[in-house]
Amino acid sequence: MIPSNIDAADIVAAARWLDAQPEDARRASRTYDVIIDGRRYPPKLVVSVAVRRTLGLELGPETFGGGAETNGFLRQLGFEVVGKSEAPVTATANAPVASHDDADPVRVGRLFLDMRVRRGDHRSRPDGPWAAHKQIVVAQFREGREAYRQRMVDLVQHAQRAGATVVLLPACALVHDAATSIADYAFDPSLLVVSGALEVTAKAVREHAVAVRGGVVIEDFDDQAIRWFDTGSFSVMAAISSTISGVSKGVTPVRSTRAPPRSGLSVLMLDAGHHPYSSRYHFNTLRCAARDAAALAGAPAGLVLASWQYAGAKVSCSWAQPERLTHWTRAVDRPCADLVDVVEIDLRR
Repeated sequence: MIPSNIDAADIVAAARWLDAQPEDARRASRTYDVIIDGRRYPPKLVVSVAVRRTLGLELGPETFGGGAETNGFLRQLGFEVVGKSEAPVTATANAPVASHDDADPVRVGRLFLDMRVRRGDHRSRPDGPWAAHKQIVVAQFREGREAYRQRMVDLVQHAQRAGATVVLLPACALVHDAATSIADYAFDPSLLVVSGALEVTAKAVREHAVAVRGGVVIEDFDDQAIRWFDTGSFSVMAAISSTISGVSKGVTPVRSTRAPPRSGLSVLMLDAGHHPYSSRYHFNTLRCAARDAAALAGAPAGLVLASWQYAGAKVSCSWAQPERLTHWTRAVDRPCADLVDVVEIDLRR
């Protein structure tokens, strides 16, 4: 059986690893090929390599089936699988998102969402700021589910029109319940979207976070996890709020199922923040986290923070680290006081 937590980026990384191996190291397929970046690969071999490199597990030939099982798995991830004598067709809309071009900086769109309450009103709530934050967001969602969903979709589209290929939403942004799912937000398949989320049930509100790529949730993790995954040309480290500061202490939470990035691969750190943070968090915690991630990876690392903002607050658009790798390019103000900006991060050596 193929592990369900293997994603399209893992398959692409496996194909690139195979490219670097001697030709006789490959097990040729008999009937089908999977098309990755225009080249043919043996489907079962690619999946085996992806599982070994990503999860450290060895899948023997008897562990999972070729043919329908392997081909169906790859097609579900958006890859084209063809017979030996068939010519590949044009990639469909569900094909894996193209990896970042190493010749260009990464353009990250981030959202600062309006809490619609002032700082004093938020801080004075008896349950404390963290519980109060969730209550405020859930109240906005319940005012009108469709209007809330459309608000998030519109803001992400603003970031995309401004040139972003990666979009970061703050903690708790994607609220979903029995009537509204993460899939209902329907982001453009060409984007990588990372966001905090709230699952609202009759009994409780559960905070978690998701990474959505190709229109599909590829990562779902809780508020204690730091999640790493490769895009092919750089690694992404995503977390909710101050959990990301654990990287400065060499912490990899036990609930994280992925290892830190492959050595030598640049790192894009995405911090889905809650209500506004202090200058110490911006310029000490985040700066140290970016520095230590770069040391861990042996490659450049940049960090971007998105958060909610208090009503009437003026938001600085410079909260990205390290400053020498980043360049703020644009902001889009919305009538409801939400704000979108786009940060270029140069992850080239």
